[in-house]
Amino acid sequence: MTELPRRGLAAALLALLALAVACSGSSAPAAPAKPAAAPTTAASAPTSPPAASAPTAAGAASAPAKPAALQKVRYGELNLFSDAGVYIGMEQGYFAEQGIEVDLTAFDSAANMVAPLATNQLEVGGGATSAGLFNALRSGVNVRIVADKGHSDPTPPGFPVSIYLVRKDLVDSGRYKTIADLKGMRSSKPAQGISPELDLAALLREGGLKESDLDMTLMGFPDQVPAFANGNLDFAWSVEPFATILLNQGNVVVIRRDYEVNPTNQVAVLLYSPDFSRSDLGTKFMVAYLKGIRVYNDAFLKRDPAARDKAIDALIKHTPVKNPALYDQMALSALDSDGKMDLHSFDEQQDFFLASGAQQARVDLSQFIDLQHIERAVAQLGPYR
Repeated sequence: MTELPRRGLAAALLALLALAVACSGSSAPAAPAKPAAAPTTAASAPTSPPAASAPTAAGAASAPAKPAALQKVRYGELNLFSDAGVYIGMEQGYFAEQGIEVDLTAFDSAANMVAPLATNQLEVGGGATSAGLFNALRSGVNVRIVADKGHSDPTPPGFPVSIYLVRKDLVDSGRYKTIADLKGMRSSKPAQGISPELDLAALLREGGLKESDLDMTLMGFPDQVPAFANGNLDFAWSVEPFATILLNQGNVVVIRRDYEVNPTNQVAVLLYSPDFSRSDLGTKFMVAYLKGIRVYNDAFLKRDPAARDKAIDALIKHTPVKNPALYDQMALSALDSDGKMDLHSFDEQQDFFLASGAQQARVDLSQFIDLQHIERAVAQLGPYR
């Protein structure tokens, strides 16, 4: 059985996946929760002599042992499908099995997680890779890239992150026939300098175009819905669930998906703080995370009914997609069951960002990629089949 596609809304997307994952506005995130203060030690109470009728120690029933306290791990969430491994792991008790309590803190992009991760105010987060992340690593920010958090893959029936849409009336009228016809169209993308831009560039090359040939504006995925409906947007890269919402409204036509034009882009990654990456707890977190991802793949790749119930229940609880019927229509992005990443993709991303001027200089990512936790987790769980 092929595992749910290699590679990666936002996020989205972008930020799913990836991308989506991580591709929306720049408002400040909620402050990460402070760790609980260590409990003080109470003074020992004076002992009283036992009453005459008290049972002897030998006859007294043994008190049940108290369960060990869970260790809190602060996780930066995007409330997107790329967080599925964490959400499913929480709801199925996989993190509790590893002695972990996940403390969720919402962020609007992965970029806003970098500072708290670097200063160990957040243990885990992630989203779309970006020129901003690579610039931060080069400047001395010491976060670790540890696992896949979203990619696309052409394995049938296909699992995209970015979905490319053109307004339906432009197709019906013949104004749009081929990629070359996108020239001059009012277009949108969610952010600048993020990994899914490589997929957009590959799409435009099919028509001999560059992004500068489009009338491009930055627009969040939710805002694309009324913009297409009002005729104010001609072309956009979108992610789920917004692509399905637009298709159900009858306002757009899908012209391509990212896996059709650039099938090896590692859209999004899981990030660890420096201290967490050096801890055994980092491996325990990864074990629970991959168990959750495997339920996700059982649900949406193998279409196992029990797994679908578990996955959809968790996603309904933790993401904005509350309608169960949408999960039968959406094309969800890929999450690797063993956490593996396409490392070569990072070289391609740096080449792209350097050429566009978004990245200042190349960074040696081998200093920041830490594969020990997925290797140890897979050694415990066995490879996914």
